[in-house]
Amino acid sequence: MRSSQIMQLAAICIWPPFATFLVSGCGAALFINFWLSILGLLPGHIVGLRSR
Repeated sequence: MRSSQIMQLAAICIWPPFATFLVSGCGAALFINFWLSILGLLPGHIVGLRSR
């Protein structure tokens, strides 16, 4: 694993929308991840891991 991948995984664990923003930028994936994180952390983590 590269250090960038480790940082992405750490960001996903702390706050999934931030990790999605780092990978995808400001778009539909960020919007979806933000609302899923508000509904519950598990859905946000799943989408965050998928967007890696």
